Amino acid sequence: MFDCKITAADLNTNHIKDSATVFAYQCDLGKPENIDNLFDFAISKMGGIDIFIANAGFAYYEKIDKPDWDHIHKIYEINTFSPIYAAEKMKQLHGAQPYTVVATASAMAFLPLAGYALYSSTKAALNGFALAYRHELNKNQKLQIVYPIATRTEFFNAAGGSPLPWPSQTAEAVSQKVIKGILNNRETIIPSRIYG
Repeated sequence: MFDCKITAADLNTNHIKDSATVFAYQCDLGKPENIDNLFDFAISKMGGIDIFIANAGFAYYEKIDKPDWDHIHKIYEINTFSPIYAAEKMKQLHGAQPYTVVATASAMAFLPLAGYALYSSTKAALNGFALAYRHELNKNQKLQIVYPIATRTEFFNAAGGSPLPWPSQTAEAVSQKVIKGILNNRETIIPSRIYG
């Protein structure tokens, strides 16, 4: 359906199958130098980057009972700083030319749940950045934000074995809505009818 090349980055790339059109890149996206290297790698493999999808993220499931700067900083690095930095990199790369950045926020940016205070705050911050930064972009430059409800992946296991919130949806359903949103130039992509 689409004639495209993809660079897929993750901490663990064992599940990504390299091919003539898919290039795996192992890195920690919570570090700016790693994002710089990812851009260099992607450009060397694909010749350019038209669409950057910032989907990396994680949550703590916890009751916060003490101050912990490093704990706060770690989640903000990957959930907030990384997509914002990538959006800035895309602007630097393209100048006045068209491009698209798609960043995953969460319905929890607006509908927070107990146990996810830090996670919700990272996604609310990303939303606030997008609302303002869009006014700095040229007409054909897009910053699209996705607001999924709970998605049935390993995300909640990684959050410390937290219970899967209700309602939830599959990763396939979310990805289909994201593709449709990209094609229709939606600033806001809401994959579930339950939230929206």
